[in-house]
Amino acid sequence: MIYEEEVGSLIVNEAKGKKIILMGRMEHLRIINEIILSMGEKVWRIWDNDNNKQGGAMGNILIEAPCSGLLAAFIIIYSPKHWQAMYDQVLSLGYDKTSVFVLDRPSFERNRRMLAKGFEVYKKVCDVYGADARVFLTSGPLGDYYLLGLFFHEYCRVNGIKNCVIAGDSKGIGRLSEFLELSPACELSPYDTAALGELWKFADGNINIKPLTLWQGDFRFNPCVVRQLPKFTFMDTFRSMIFNLPMNTKPRYPKWKYNFEMGKKLFAERNLQRDKTVLLVPFAYSMVSMPREFWQRLSAMLQHKGYTVLTNTFGENEKNFIDNAFDLSLDFPDTMDFMQYGATVMGIRCGFFDITSQAECKRIVLYPPKSSGNISWQRTDIDFCGLKVMGLCDDAYEWEVKNVDEMMKKILSIL
Repeated sequence: MIYEEEVGSLIVNEAKGKKIILMGRMEHLRIINEIILSMGEKVWRIWDNDNNKQGGAMGNILIEAPCSGLLAAFIIIYSPKHWQAMYDQVLSLGYDKTSVFVLDRPSFERNRRMLAKGFEVYKKVCDVYGADARVFLTSGPLGDYYLLGLFFHEYCRVNGIKNCVIAGDSKGIGRLSEFLELSPACELSPYDTAALGELWKFADGNINIKPLTLWQGDFRFNPCVVRQLPKFTFMDTFRSMIFNLPMNTKPRYPKWKYNFEMGKKLFAERNLQRDKTVLLVPFAYSMVSMPREFWQRLSAMLQHKGYTVLTNTFGENEKNFIDNAFDLSLDFPDTMDFMQYGATVMGIRCGFFDITSQAECKRIVLYPPKSSGNISWQRTDIDFCGLKVMGLCDDAYEWEVKNVDEMMKKILSIL
């Protein structure tokens, strides 16, 4: 999938100081962006041909339609399926080939190199955790890692798995493993994770690796297939498709218990009032967020009504861009105490809402309109990965944003 070395070389030798633009799938671009940030540079824009994504953002990076005439632009494309069409489009806009780079372009040499790296990484993992260790490979965002953790223990119990390790570049490995009681967990680079994925594909079952997130990275699993089924949700993707557990298998939620005193302390430290505090969650990575102007307008409306507004931020990618809103950067158990003590939470559908679903509070979850790129009969995100349909909670207001003015009125009506 993604070569850290390849991206690093691009930044040092060709893209340094230029307006770096990314094109491709959001989950891939998120990882590329993190590598670029680690090199001391920043992505300027993301280009996307989907009208519904344009004007939105990935973290702090604005999403726009591809355009011509930019000076000092350097465009990085990563799309195993559509790279050729994207490359041709950028050249047709007048950009020189020296300003466009297709990352990880498919080739025989690329596959050979990835397989060799995969064997190397697999041997290192086995040296630490044992030659008989079952390696569970995971990539992708926090929310996916949380959901797989709800069924992982039952899968191991049913199959008598004693010696195993969860390995990969999922952000959840670092932030959620302890919360979900998943150990041992081995953090890998995106490159090493992709190499293990290639090894699994070519080994044809003759190696002790099980991918847990088949829709991430280079696996190219088509989620539209399961979205056809009227009663199949994203939760069932883990329960049934990944772990092959009966459909009536109950998730094993983390052992979180509401700490009233902690919630009280968190409010007191910030001079906040119960039921007059709103936590906004505007950042998303596997789903496109609403435009910044939407969040600015929503915050101004809330503040005018006497609410104190905070923004959930964590890490380099998430910088508070909302006027007069305060940052909230807490581990998830503390965030859940904060929510249940007296905060209303509003945000774009993202992993945050999966992970904090045990907290009892007023929560408003927003979904962007159905993408023009979706198949017409494919169910919407609310139908497939809504909190209610997945059984994560029953107290959420979940709305698809079609008209911003109407949405603002609906929000005010329930506060």
